[in-house]
Amino acid sequence: MSTQGLSPAAAVTYTIAAPMPVYQDSPQYKLWNAELHQGRVALERDLEAVGTV
Repeated sequence: MSTQGLSPAAAVTYTIAAPMPVYQDSPQYKLWNAELHQGRVALERDLEAVGTV
């Protein structure tokens, strides 16, 4: 996931919290980082898997 435009304190690893409507022909998701209590929305094409649950 790109961190371009985020503050230096922005989390790098997020959990997918919920799917959202398609935007610009790409699924998008609401993301959440529990450690920093920080959320954001990202397009699926901008996400990168970091491990399995």
